[in-house]
Amino acid sequence: MKKITRILKVAGIICLLLIGILFAAPYIFKPQIVSFVKKQINNNLNAKVDFKEVNISFFRHFPKVSVALEQFQVMGTGEFAKDTLIAAKKMEAAVNVMSIIKGDHMNIYSIVVDGPRIHALVNKDGKANWDIVKEDKNGAQTNSTEKPFNLQLQKYKINNGYIRYIDESSDMDAEIVNLTHEGKGDFSSDLFTVSTKTNADAVRFTYAKIPYIAGAQTGIDADIQVDNKTNTYTFKTDKINLNQLVLAAEGFFQMGDSYKMDIKFNAPSTDFKNILSLIPVVYQKDFKDIKTSGEAVFNGFVKGVYSDSQIPAYNINLDIKKGVFQYPDLPRPVKNINLIVKVDNPDGITDHTIINIPTAHIELDNDPFDFRLFVKNPLSTMFIDAAANGKLDLSKIAQLIKLEPGTTLAGLLNADVTIKGNVDAIQKQQFDQFTAGGTIDLNNFFYSSKAYADGIKLANLQSSFTPRNVILKNISGEYLKTNFTANGQINNLLSYIMQNKPLDGLLNVVADKINLNDWMGVSTNTATKGTDAANPFIVPANIRFTVNADVDEVHYDKVDFKNMSGSLGIANESVEMKNIKGNALD
Repeated sequence: MKKITRILKVAGIICLLLIGILFAAPYIFKPQIVSFVKKQINNNLNAKVDFKEVNISFFRHFPKVSVALEQFQVMGTGEFAKDTLIAAKKMEAAVNVMSIIKGDHMNIYSIVVDGPRIHALVNKDGKANWDIVKEDKNGAQTNSTEKPFNLQLQKYKINNGYIRYIDESSDMDAEIVNLTHEGKGDFSSDLFTVSTKTNADAVRFTYAKIPYIAGAQTGIDADIQVDNKTNTYTFKTDKINLNQLVLAAEGFFQMGDSYKMDIKFNAPSTDFKNILSLIPVVYQKDFKDIKTSGEAVFNGFVKGVYSDSQIPAYNINLDIKKGVFQYPDLPRPVKNINLIVKVDNPDGITDHTIINIPTAHIELDNDPFDFRLFVKNPLSTMFIDAAANGKLDLSKIAQLIKLEPGTTLAGLLNADVTIKGNVDAIQKQQFDQFTAGGTIDLNNFFYSSKAYADGIKLANLQSSFTPRNVILKNISGEYLKTNFTANGQINNLLSYIMQNKPLDGLLNVVADKINLNDWMGVSTNTATKGTDAANPFIVPANIRFTVNADVDEVHYDKVDFKNMSGSLGIANESVEMKNIKGNALD
């Protein structure tokens, strides 16, 4: 019994010593780890890297060591010096104990990133802000011979991530909100399969100013075969969800100096409701209770090379037949939805993209609306052939689609417009090479919401289209207790919409009275403390507009003016006042 007692005491002392060492080790080896991490970062990256704290624990992933960088961020240099590539609340890795003690390399078994915000940017010259890995004297990137971080990953995970991708060279813009992504596999093997799960609250993708995905809830489960020797990722899955649209996809993605890919996708289901879920204003309002009928076909592919100078070829096809949807607590359906959309890029050259909507028909209650659209050469000599015809009682919208609470909409819209020709012909004033005609009339329009509590009223708005411009006439309405009449013209509406050129126009306005404090969000109660400052009036960008105005009464700050006239030049996010005349202070 004495021997057993003595053995137990010795064992207890050893256990206490081991536990003490485990508690003390993070503090003992912390200087080496901090020094090692900063050294490797500085040796390998052309970027400003910072982190608030390094936390080390032997318990979180025992028997492996947990190394966590708190408030980690990577900031660009040079032309990207004002941009933060990545900022994360925490980056945590599980590493081998002996690799920490030796200090020459780290065997990393798992990586978890919490709350990353990633801003990936490509400028007009094709330079990317993530191209931050240093090159050695021979021009090769310094990650081929030395391997201070030995990846033997078995698991990685991203929690609550945000990603924004802007490619100015290809006119692409994407956003992923609240991303959760994880993968499991033997990443140390040359050939292995990684099981991945991905979810995001909202995904948005825009290409050439056209929104292909708008705020879609997304989920992807896929087993991906990874070939480390060729950097090729091959997959096949039928578990891709965009809202309620389920897609099947298969193909491969290969990384190198450029990115090669061959991916096909299609929607196995032909239920129109699945396609309908991609429309945000419909999906966000009791979508599960909507009654639908109709068929839809959706498929496409992406094939080719993505690099600084080119994008892959792609094709998208959508065909909707006899679509109908109705909210159960609203009296009227949206019916006879027939739509064909084809987007084709045969060779990866952006200017060769063709967008074709040969036929589109929709009936809101019993009001039919038809349109068509054909666009080619979007970057060089954009050609457009489009038409719209129909009438719409806006007061019925609330009987068809659920609007935001507190929203009121009314008015009669009549449209009959056709346009055809090269958009550049308008800029060059070659009006004989462009055809445009028709009218759009709006009568008894009213809109109010939480943002516009007083409402916007337009008794009349008549517009006619010519190759030169859009003529605005017989405009009358009320906004913020100001009654006004107006007329004018817009000279390059198509260039503004399709090519993001500055909107140019002239507007002549006659008003009875204007309270500029209300229009500009200015509060004159300077004695009030503890209240939020008023939001400033933001002058719209990309506008070159001249407004000639005659106003009977103007109230600004605490001063009243009578019989004011003059012109406002709106350009470069500024307002220039010219020839202002009026009476004030007697």
